[in-house]
Amino acid sequence: MDFRQAFDPFRALGVSYRLLRRAPLTLLLGGFLLAVTDLANSAEFQGRFGWDQIGFGDRIRLTWISPVFCGLWILLFPIHSLLLVGYPGALQRVMVTGEQRFKDLFQDRGLWLSMVLARLMKLALVLLTLLPFYVLIGVPVFVAGRMDIGWLGVTAAVLFSLAYLPVWGYVMLGFLLVEGAVAIEGKRPIEAVQRSWQVAEGNRLRLLLYLLVMIGLEIVSSLILALVLLLTCCLGLPLVVILSFLPAIWIEAAWFESYLRFALPAPPEGNWVDRAV
Repeated sequence: MDFRQAFDPFRALGVSYRLLRRAPLTLLLGGFLLAVTDLANSAEFQGRFGWDQIGFGDRIRLTWISPVFCGLWILLFPIHSLLLVGYPGALQRVMVTGEQRFKDLFQDRGLWLSMVLARLMKLALVLLTLLPFYVLIGVPVFVAGRMDIGWLGVTAAVLFSLAYLPVWGYVMLGFLLVEGAVAIEGKRPIEAVQRSWQVAEGNRLRLLLYLLVMIGLEIVSSLILALVLLLTCCLGLPLVVILSFLPAIWIEAAWFESYLRFALPAPPEGNWVDRAV
């Protein structure tokens, strides 16, 4: 399937919905495990606490919390990497045959180490792309502060950052497919980064549209779920927590389904999910 068709967000969402219904134990639980082991959520949680908005006692507590998050990162990063290998494999089995095997989620297929190294390489590259922001914001603010024209420094920092933002977005879109290149195409770390950049070349607008649709869906779905859960608060905390992850699970399944369609040819007898329409 060509890239444009494979990464049609509405097609992918429809197919992934059928896959989730077919294999709820494997794909819903696997998606839930992917979501809760994703350290981006932990980083977002920490980022919501402004040091200037909390008291001295809270600062002391957060000083102890940060090492805890570092420990969680060290613990969960390899587990999340294993699931990033296993989940696409489980999804592929359901898509092709209609069968689900829960143990597929933990099958590394000899790709776990490649996934870990590829994700660390991607993380390093992402951090490098963020360095110009610190320069573009910090230097004007520092210089203007020394000259007692702080407002001008803030204005310059905002303008410089906005000018760099398209460049940053262009580079980031080139790294989006690293995990899929490892888990689905079996690429080694450097090859995965190169493959991701190669596939994104000429397809960045399509990837951006895909992301915008998925982010919009997650926001709308989360708001609807929040309203439903508010009106039915008697469901109990465990069920509320699980339901809150449903949008992320659906989008995760759609993302890997899209890459599977693009990267792998359909079997001669066709995919089960297409016959099940």
